[in-house]
Amino acid sequence: MDFSFFSKEKDSKESKVLVISKDTNRLALIVEHLSLKGLSAISLKGDIFNLAPDSIPKNIQAVVVDCLVIEREVEDYIHIICKLLPTNLPCVILGDNDSITIYQEFLKKNIFYLHFASQLNLVYEQISNYQSMNAYAGFIKISVLGTKGGAGASSIAYALASNIYKRYKNKVLCVQGADSSFNLDLLSGRNFEASDIKDDELSLYKESREEAYNFEAELFRKFNFVVFDHSVQGLNKDEIESILNSSDSCVLVLDSTLSSIRKAKEILRANNFLASINQGAKKLLICLNKSGFACGDSLDITKIEEFLESKVDLVLPYQSRLNEFKFSPSTKLQNAINEVTNKLVGDIKSKGLKLFRRVK
Repeated sequence: MDFSFFSKEKDSKESKVLVISKDTNRLALIVEHLSLKGLSAISLKGDIFNLAPDSIPKNIQAVVVDCLVIEREVEDYIHIICKLLPTNLPCVILGDNDSITIYQEFLKKNIFYLHFASQLNLVYEQISNYQSMNAYAGFIKISVLGTKGGAGASSIAYALASNIYKRYKNKVLCVQGADSSFNLDLLSGRNFEASDIKDDELSLYKESREEAYNFEAELFRKFNFVVFDHSVQGLNKDEIESILNSSDSCVLVLDSTLSSIRKAKEILRANNFLASINQGAKKLLICLNKSGFACGDSLDITKIEEFLESKVDLVLPYQSRLNEFKFSPSTKLQNAINEVTNKLVGDIKSKGLKLFRRVK
C-alpha cells in the first residue's frame, strides 16, 4: 500500500515509523497496531526528554511518541520534539490525559494528540492522512540582539547556531538580519550570495530588506532551530516588541558603553512589560561582551547591573581576532558556547574551563 507522506528513498528501503515509549507493554501495543496496518516500526524505549540526539534513527518516515501522563507544559513537549525529530514528518503524541485542551495545543503546531486508552486505533489513520504541507510549525526561534555595532552579536549568533547543529545533528539555520553586520560569510568561511542551505551541516541565510523581521517565512519551517542575528540599536519600541514576541529565546548582547547599556535596558523593560501580559520572549539572557578596549563612557559590571536593574548572565572576555570564533571542540570558546547553548535549549552541562562566567 502506498502512502503519499512517505518520501521515495533513494535506496528503496522500506519506510519505517519510529515509536518511542518508556513503557515496554505500551510500546509493544503501538508497534502491533502499526504492523497490523502494514507499517514497519522501529521501537525506542525511553523518555523523550532523556533521549540523546544520536539515538534517533535516520530515514524514518513518521514518529509516534507515547508520553504516558502529560505532566509538563505542552510547550515543553513541542520543544523537545523540535530539538530531536525531523520537522517534515507526521508526528503523533499519545497520552493518558483525555483533554481537548491538550489536543488543541498540539494541533496548533500540526502535531496530533490522541488519548491512549480510547484512540490508539487512530494512530494509523492520522499518519496515513498526513499531508507534507502540514509539517509541524514548532521550530525553535532564537534571536541574538546586538545593542551596538561591534558588540559581537553576529559572532555569538554564528557560534551558537554552529554549536546547536553539532549537538543535535538536526536542521539548523543561521539568519543574518537585514540590519546586522553582514559578515556571516567571513565567520563561516563560506562564500555565498543570499543563502547556503545544506542537508548535512549548518545552513546560512542573508535576510533582505524586504524580508526584515519576518519570523514565519516558509523557508524557516523546514528547520528545527533558526538563530537570528539582529542589530536592534536603531529600532523603535514597536519593532523591538515584535522581535520579542516572535522569539522563543533571546540573547541580549551589550558592551560596557552607555549607549549600548541604555538600549539593553530599553529591551529589558519591553520584555518585562510583555511578560506581564503573557507575551514576549520566554527566556532572555544578558551577555556582556568585553570586546575592544575601555573608552571614556565605559562602566564596570556593578554599575551596569545597577543601571539595568538586572543581573548579567554571562561575560565574554576580550577577543583579539574575529577568527577566534571559528572554534574547535578543544577551545575555551567551545566551552563558553556550550554554556550558552545549555541555558537556551537545555542539555547536559559541559565540563572544563568556562570562558563565559556567571557574574555574581
